[in-house]
Amino acid sequence: MKRPALYVGIPFVLGLILASFIAPDFRIPAAGGVTLAALAVLVWRGKLWKYVVLSTLSCLMACCVYWRADAALLRQLRFAGEETTFAGTLEESADYGNGYARYVLRGIFPDGTPARVQLFTRADAYQFGDTLMLEGTPEQLTSGVLFDTAGYARSQNRILEFGTDTQIIAYEPLQTPTLRSSIRRWRETMVRRIRSQMNEDTGILLTGMLFGDKSGMSRANKTALFRMGIGHVLVVSGIHLDFLALCVEWILKRLHAGRKCTFCCMAALCLVYVICAGETVPVWRACILILIRQSGKLLFRVPDVLNSLSIAAFCIGLGNPFVIHGASFWLSFTATFGVAVVAPYMTQNLPQETLLQTIFADFSMSCWTFVTVLPVCILYFREVSIISPVSNTLLVPVCLGAMLFGVMAVLCGGKGFLAGLFLGGADVMNGWILQISRAVSSMPWTHMPTGSSWLLVMAAAGILLAVGMHLLRRDRKWTTCTVIGVMVMTAAATQITALSGASDLRAAMLGEGRNCLLVLTYGREAVLFDLGGKRSLAPYAEAYLTEEGISDVETLYLCRPSAKRLRNYKAYLNAFPPKQIWLMQEPDGNADGMMQVQETALLFHGARILVNPEGVTFE
Repeated sequence: MKRPALYVGIPFVLGLILASFIAPDFRIPAAGGVTLAALAVLVWRGKLWKYVVLSTLSCLMACCVYWRADAALLRQLRFAGEETTFAGTLEESADYGNGYARYVLRGIFPDGTPARVQLFTRADAYQFGDTLMLEGTPEQLTSGVLFDTAGYARSQNRILEFGTDTQIIAYEPLQTPTLRSSIRRWRETMVRRIRSQMNEDTGILLTGMLFGDKSGMSRANKTALFRMGIGHVLVVSGIHLDFLALCVEWILKRLHAGRKCTFCCMAALCLVYVICAGETVPVWRACILILIRQSGKLLFRVPDVLNSLSIAAFCIGLGNPFVIHGASFWLSFTATFGVAVVAPYMTQNLPQETLLQTIFADFSMSCWTFVTVLPVCILYFREVSIISPVSNTLLVPVCLGAMLFGVMAVLCGGKGFLAGLFLGGADVMNGWILQISRAVSSMPWTHMPTGSSWLLVMAAAGILLAVGMHLLRRDRKWTTCTVIGVMVMTAAATQITALSGASDLRAAMLGEGRNCLLVLTYGREAVLFDLGGKRSLAPYAEAYLTEEGISDVETLYLCRPSAKRLRNYKAYLNAFPPKQIWLMQEPDGNADGMMQVQETALLFHGARILVNPEGVTFE
């Protein structure tokens, strides 16, 4: 076995996927089916018995791990809808900036059932490690139209949420600091110091790149960065930890540190940074890969990337089998596979003797990485950046420069004259990144909507075709031409589909009952009718317009306007602001000089629409 870890890691992930689809009544037959399939392979190819046995045991182990964890989650469901208490320790917090926050607590219910729950309530000065006693009625997390809340929460190993009606009947601050709490609170201190000395937008961008803390970032900046294809710099992962590891390794070499000392220092760095970055899947994956690489130097071995990735997948899946339900797991591993395996293999013969040749080689590697992660992006996101290879080649080095200044400022304690100088440099570089991203991402050709169901089918078919061509011809040029051809055909099919429906007048109702948003579209143009209710419908509008590739909102009608609703629409529709906003009633707050009418008629590509505070009539 040249790569024995492959026959553990890959079957383990496949076993987790299989286990997630099997109902409880069919688990034993499913395990028996896997065993029978393995026996059939042994009969057919007895020489492969080592691979078959190892893969089968890994797959069955994954099923058992998943089903055991699933049973533990199901035991928590008996508390859903029942008034109860819960005592837990604060592990995560996210301030939404509107007076409310989401907290994640790990603790137990009155009967001793362990659980990890989230609390949505008014923001308060709770810190990591504090103990809270809750009294309320938890509800099972469910997915909505906007976001797969249940899948994301499950990937974080939680299933219940306490709402705003929950009472906090006891609160106990952390008395004796632990290693984790000390690191987390140090992180919060650094975030505050950095943001206090920089502009709001550039400071949030820097803390997002350094610590993964992007709380408070405007939707406009998030949209711009993700449309540029560099949103991954806000998720602490391999590029961040590798960057820090290279800096520390360079310093240790200058100090003539030995292999054991270097390994211990790198292990300590990884441990501290994993805790500091929130212990997310990408940073754990990066930590495992770095430790494997350093252990290879310690033992005079050259680690294999595929083996290392398989070990990382096995370790992460063993710790939390529900990671397969989250986008971060798939993006992290496919991106690493693209960067470390696919891209180097497909570009290994490219010359890099001159600066232009080096830039072209980097661009080619970015292209192959983009191709590798494209199916995951289509599956999980509403739009995909088309210019990602270019922006990653040109802007990621600038991001690394800003990170270097940020690291130097953190080493100075985040305050003082030197820290101010370093943060000033980071402020300038992050300003360039945001300005370029805002300017370029506003152009419609920089991104592609993923609302068409054909996109994922064509992407999957393209992968199979490219792999098949490579296996048949064993020629990189043929494989490259196949991938280019598939991408051109996919883009052409998407445009043809969009053009074929460009002359169709379509209506969509988002929400339900009187609390709904009516969207009328023609080509890339849209008119929005917010018919009222208490819930803000701006997120629904953004999601629908993004998925459908709408770039031009003609008019927004608010039948029951309020100052809060106006602010929400301005925030969520920042990427495609309405040309006109009509208020059908007097708002309860500042309307910012917007026109108010009681009734109006609109002609929209052949449709006559009568709008009044009571509803909308089409003719």
